[in-house]
Amino acid sequence: MARLALDIAAHLKDAADGAKVFKLYHSGMCNSDLKSILEEFTQPDSCTRFLISTIAFGIGINIPDIRFIIHWGAPKTLEDYWQEVGRAGRDGKAAQAKMYATKVSLLNCSEEMKTLVKSE
Repeated sequence: MARLALDIAAHLKDAADGAKVFKLYHSGMCNSDLKSILEEFTQPDSCTRFLISTIAFGIGINIPDIRFIIHWGAPKTLEDYWQEVGRAGRDGKAAQAKMYATKVSLLNCSEEMKTLVKSE
């Protein structure tokens, strides 16, 4: 997963043309960097508007005003999906989630997850 996040970040870095609107967040990073990124991301005046992350950004994260979650590939289980999209809208305001799943990303998914993706 970190490889995919790194690839996405590389493409977006080129598109952002030097603007520092996003940060990468994954478990291969040192704890002090993760903490620093999280602190910056949660500041209202931060120029960091979104994170490219793996599941390292999950349990224990409580940022009330996350409005949009994009999955690039399907999570392994329906429970994982609900846990991950549960990062959004914690303040009770509207939030959205979008998943871009490919046949390859579904290979290791539960049958429930495959059914959900195919129904959408």
